[in-house]
Amino acid sequence: MRNFTLVFLSVFALLTISTQSQAQCPRPAGMTAAVLNGGGTNCFVFVQFAIANSNVSVYNASGFVAQGSANAMGTAFIVFPCSSGPITGVLSVVLPAGTPSCTTVTISTPITLPVKLTSFTGKITAQGTELKWSTSYELNNSKYVVEKSADARNYTAVGEIAASESTLEVKNYSFTDGSFKATDIAYYRLKQVDIDGHFTYSKVIYVNDSKSAAGKISLFPNPFSNEIQITGISSADINSSNVRLYSAFGAQLKFELSGSNAIKVDASLPTGMYILKIKDKAYKIFKN
Repeated sequence: MRNFTLVFLSVFALLTISTQSQAQCPRPAGMTAAVLNGGGTNCFVFVQFAIANSNVSVYNASGFVAQGSANAMGTAFIVFPCSSGPITGVLSVVLPAGTPSCTTVTISTPITLPVKLTSFTGKITAQGTELKWSTSYELNNSKYVVEKSADARNYTAVGEIAASESTLEVKNYSFTDGSFKATDIAYYRLKQVDIDGHFTYSKVIYVNDSKSAAGKISLFPNPFSNEIQITGISSADINSSNVRLYSAFGAQLKFELSGSNAIKVDASLPTGMYILKIKDKAYKIFKN
């Protein structure tokens, strides 16, 4: 009954608002709305800069579709059936005693935005390989399957972590592969699985705890964006004494360790060629 009442009030407010003057229906500056398609049956409207603590409703060409509540910052996250799209409008309304205040905004075509993986690193510990990853948003996300390989070609699952399903908040995850032992070499990737069974893979990370198995050094990805994986060398040897990064003109550049066998550089560095010196050898690498 409560939900029906809220829906009725919102629809009534929308009809009433259409007859109000602009002075009675102020428009807060900068309200935005984006439709997100998570790849399943549910879609989402992410609204920012609505009226604080207001009722927020979304509409298609036929009328009301779904409703949610904006928080004190004017942000709302509203779930609706994808079959009800396309969404053509959003209404933020407060109904105190007297005249309602409201705002409407037209939104764009839905975009598919299931998961945004912002980091994935691996670190060797006494318990095994500690894998950590973070996301900035997740839609229709079921789980993460951690996969491991000894040759970067054949992978097997070594564990899985339940996902947050749908959220626009930053989420942090961790998993320790206890099967990783001293002197091992391993490649890891994440298999991100949607609720409907669709899946995608993360980047691959590399960890090497074997000095005796160290071989030909290689770098990937190449070209890189801001992170470089270094294979063929023990994790213990990835440090500022053995690894140095230079521009094509010979200027030494800063970097930070990113997991056991990776370094991270400033993403704002210009595109082009760089030189990565590892011990007494130099390697060309390109930034895209």
